[in-house]
Amino acid sequence: MLWKDLEYGFQVAFEGGWEAYCGGSIPIGAVVLNQKGEVVSIGRNRIYELEAPRPQIFGHQLAHAQLRWEA
Repeated sequence: MLWKDLEYGFQVAFEGGWEAYCGGSIPIGAVVLNQKGEVVSIGRNRIYELEAPRPQIFGHQLAHAQLRWEA
C-alpha cells in the first residue's frame, strides 16, 4: 500500500508516530476525526521526552498518544 492510498486519518496518525520516534519516544500517533473527516484532536507518544508544548503531558508513563489534555 502506498502513502497516497491511506485514509487521511491514518496519514495524520503515522506522521505523529514519526514525530514521536524523532523525539526519542515510542513511535505512536493518534488522531480523532469527526464525522466529516476533520481532525478534532491529534496526539503522540511523549513518554521519553523532556519537554512538550503546554499543556501536554511528557516524560511520564501516562504520556501516551491517545492522552491529550486540553484546557
